[in-house]
Amino acid sequence: MALFEWDTSYELDIPQIDNQHKELVRMINDLYDSIKAGQAPETVNLILSQLLKYVEIHFDTEELAMQEMGYPDFQEHLVLHEDLRHKVFDLKRDQLQGREIATFELLYFLTGWLKEHIAHEDKLFGKFIHKMKRSNLA
Repeated sequence: MALFEWDTSYELDIPQIDNQHKELVRMINDLYDSIKAGQAPETVNLILSQLLKYVEIHFDTEELAMQEMGYPDFQEHLVLHEDLRHKVFDLKRDQLQGREIATFELLYFLTGWLKEHIAHEDKLFGKFIHKMKRSNLA
């Protein structure tokens, strides 16, 4: 059983961004499965590497969409992205310097990101998009 089930309530109706969010859910569930199977140390390295790529690709995608749509809270959202980028880079740096990253620390970080950032902050952008679409149809 997966730790985190994707729910359509998380969707922004931007397929590229929604698919990227689903990729984060997959990473969370892979890490959780590896903990249950006793393979967590090997998976932490893999997940951190995937996460480094993910934040760059995903944040670039989101930020471009926000700019193109004229999202009024873009600058505030950008600050949140920078904070999350730094946290991921700090985790990877710590790991490269020999600090063992606790699997539950990484799992907690990822689920918190999903629940706080995507389910709240990104959802505000989704609501903005729906409002823009409705006003363009009127």
